[in-house]
Amino acid sequence: MGGTAQTGHAQTGSPAQQSADLIDRAIKEVGSLAGQRKQQDEAGLAVDLTTGKLVAGFTDNQHYSYNATEATKGKYRSSITPRPMKYSTTALKEIRDRIARDAKKLTRQGIKISATSVAPLANKVVVYTNSATAETVQTLAAKYGHDTLLLRQGDLQSKQASNNPEHSPAPRNPPPSNPNSYYGGVVLRDSIGRECTAGYVAYRDTPDNLYLTTAGHCFPYGETVYDGNGVSIGLVDEVEDGQNTDSDAALIPLLFTHNGTNQIIAQASSVWRNVTDEAERFVPGTLVCFSGVTSNGQKCGRNYEETDIIWPNGNVHYDAAVAVNPNFPVRDYLLEGDSGSAVYRSLERSELRVYGVAGGAAWYQDDDGNVLAGGFYYTFDTRLNRDWGAYARTTPVP
Repeated sequence: MGGTAQTGHAQTGSPAQQSADLIDRAIKEVGSLAGQRKQQDEAGLAVDLTTGKLVAGFTDNQHYSYNATEATKGKYRSSITPRPMKYSTTALKEIRDRIARDAKKLTRQGIKISATSVAPLANKVVVYTNSATAETVQTLAAKYGHDTLLLRQGDLQSKQASNNPEHSPAPRNPPPSNPNSYYGGVVLRDSIGRECTAGYVAYRDTPDNLYLTTAGHCFPYGETVYDGNGVSIGLVDEVEDGQNTDSDAALIPLLFTHNGTNQIIAQASSVWRNVTDEAERFVPGTLVCFSGVTSNGQKCGRNYEETDIIWPNGNVHYDAAVAVNPNFPVRDYLLEGDSGSAVYRSLERSELRVYGVAGGAAWYQDDDGNVLAGGFYYTFDTRLNRDWGAYARTTPVP
């Protein structure tokens, strides 16, 4: 940081014309390298939107030359640019989380923080603050490191988005091929009228032990959840609500597992696509989408950062994935009732890769409250893998 505040907002440059499929394959290739799995070596992956290439960051230690050479040996080497970094992603995330936990204390010092995140390309921790003054810089640098922070004037704002009476969910009927099925995108509601969107169908332990995913703030543990026809789907079995947790997600076991599918409504009411893959890591710059029951259409944004969202009550949603679309500078890009939608990426042959479960709207604004970019936050799918052993169903149910 060098003693001076740096400001900015969501990257708005147009991506170079590069095959999304090529980048995805490059991500898989580099992600499999030993240097991207070792805490002391891994320094993040990100798509540079000015070049369209994947930047593979490795810490600048005794292993850097080897890791950089390995990254450019493979089949997709023309799409990869290795870069030396001072800090590992693990080290930066530890600082990010520490600042988020200290947010209440910092408020008493006149420093209001709305979010913290890790910026892989900058190799710094981003702090969204109401005041990026020299005094704030000095205070934070003395406590968290003189060259690890990037202060951004303005706010990252978010809101959890369960349905309210102003929004009516779209009718989303099962596909004709399976009229009694449950799939990503159906309306979910409880006995008091709360409504959200089903994410993707996941399995635990065995391929036929199926669950619907949704946002964790939608329904409490043990709540009975119904479909749009009033038929009971099941009881909420696992839930984290994004308040002092690192996920906003829930699992609802299907009472009749033969009704589960690997399909998601990916555009409007009658368009289904098959989930055939599940993302393994968050990479800034990749395009992801959702399709909620209220919006009733596909909305997309580019992965921007993994963020600790600090709610007005001081609670923290750790490690939320944020995607933005600067073409829509609005506070409600994700509408109430869209929460729980599957976040996905289109692959070849009209198939989908699941990235996670949408939680709510997110937007970046300046000090005057002007919105710079709208978007959404979501729980990355690997959280459900790690915490609950839940994996996306990627093959059709017999």
